[in-house]
Amino acid sequence: MSKRLADPYLTVAGVYRVPGLKPVGLAYDGATLWTLDAGDRALRRHSLARPDEAVELLPLREYSDGKEMPTGLAWDGTRFWTTSERRDGKGPARLRLHPVGNR
Repeated sequence: MSKRLADPYLTVAGVYRVPGLKPVGLAYDGATLWTLDAGDRALRRHSLARPDEAVELLPLREYSDGKEMPTGLAWDGTRFWTTSERRDGKGPARLRLHPVGNR
């Protein structure tokens, strides 16, 4: 994960290791950063001061059986959305809504 300045060159201000097995998505909810991890099928909330620290782990039960792999993450202002693909390659990709906490 890289933190960049909003200058014409997008100068790198910091580089951070992302905890988890296989991070596949990044979203900002207006207050904090979140990553989607395909390896452990969970959302991680990160400290803005230290993005390499996960301060919360939210397992996504929709992926607990391991049949689908999450592939992308979005925030619409009130909810998280993920995309996923079946591990066996059969069937269409999916878009899922995740009502996480009181967000």
